[in-house]
Amino acid sequence: MMSMSRPKIDISREADKTLIRKFFKLDYREIYYLCSIFQCYDEIGEIRTMDPKEGVIVLITTPSCLPICLKVIEGLRDEGLKIEEMEYEKVQGLWGSSSER
Repeated sequence: MMSMSRPKIDISREADKTLIRKFFKLDYREIYYLCSIFQCYDEIGEIRTMDPKEGVIVLITTPSCLPICLKVIEGLRDEGLKIEEMEYEKVQGLWGSSSER
């Protein structure tokens, strides 16, 4: 029986010792769907919910996997998922300053 193992990502490269965080906003009802898609693509990135009411998530990945992650997101957009990238400064503004908490 032939093994159908997927190629392993080489994290020994210096670039892959760094994590990249990209923030996105989508309909809060689609967060679970997006998370399940990324779970199917083992080891390319992790989706974390930052604000479930606002539909803000963060994609955590490495430099070598970022292009793959962005292709997955673009493919989901082509299928009709409305997801937009957010700038970090706008994400910070969702929670206000620490004195307001």
